[in-house]
Formats: sequence, C-alpha cells, structure tokens
Amino acid sequence: MAELILPRFICDEIVAHARQGAPEEVCGILSGQGHVAMGLYRARNVAPSRFIDYVVDDQTLLRQFEFEERGQSMVAIYHSHTESPAFPSATDARQAYYPDSAYIICSLQRPERPVIRAFRLIQGSPQRLDREQIPSDATPVRGNSSFLARYVGDGHCGRYDLYTLSPEQEAEWLPCHVYEVAILIV
Repeated sequence: MAELILPRFICDEIVAHARQGAPEEVCGILSGQGHVAMGLYRARNVAPSRFIDYVVDDQTLLRQFEFEERGQSMVAIYHSHTESPAFPSATDARQAYYPDSAYIICSLQRPERPVIRAFRLIQGSPQRLDREQIPSDATPVRGNSSFLARYVGDGHCGRYDLYTLSPEQEAEWLPCHVYEVAILIV
C-alpha cells in the first residue's frame, strides 16, 4: 500500500476522537476496500498505560467480521500521540500485528495543528541472540531495561530493531520495517 485514501469526514473524526480522549491516547479501526477507507469504528483503549500506549479492545476488533461480510477489510488502525510526533514509537512497532493494514497516527503535539500520518509496520521473524550481540546504541524503551530499541532510517522509512530480554537474560531481536504511506484526503 503506497497510498491511503481517506474521506474528509474520517480525518475529521480521527482528530475529534483524539481531542476528546486527550490526554489519553485513543484508537480505532478503519474499514474499506483496497486502499480506500470507508468506515471508522472508535475503539476503547484497554492499554494499562493509556497516556503513553494503546491497545484496541477485542469487541472492536471483532467488528471486522461485520464489514468483511460486506466485502471490506481492515485497511487501517489509528491511534493518537498526545505529546509526541506522528511517527511510530518502538512500542507501536512491537505491537504491529496487522501487516496488511496501515497504521495511522494523529499527533496532538501542537493541539491547534493536529498532524495525521500513516505507515506500514512490517515485522520480520524474531531471532534469538546473545546479550552481547545487542548493539550499544539500543536504549531502554520508557525506562524498561528488558525492552530495548534503536531506529535506523529517517522520518519516512527505516527499521526498528527491538530487543527483548527475558528474566534469564536471554535476548530476542525483532526487526520492524517502517514505511510511510501517503494519505490522500478526498
């Protein structure tokens, strides 16, 4: 998906949802066909730390069956960043379970000028490695010493290298490729 077509009412609804939910992050899913969004489903954010994270509730995810019966699919998942740019975080990359969907981020970093951007987040296969193989520039995510990350690339395309340490200090590496998707508002 190189481009995502969003009707103006969907963009407006994403921004309205983000503003209404602030300072917590909000989330939802978009249905559509191909790369054209047609419907928006607000979700409940059930993440334990809703001020810095999001998890779409199961009931909203189950709505996919409804729109799949109409020949549509989940074309995007959206969420807000209330204090950071419209760019996927390492946590967003770690939770990117839908490689065929775009991930839309609505940033309210400047509330008077919300920014909406879309990305494809495609995880590779996890690999075990020795703790010593973790690059020195991988840093703890949100102070969590068992989850480290580094980003290689620019603000449009790149890769997150995500490292998870078990209590036994075994390490796992998960690459997640980040590709910006152009948004066309109609």
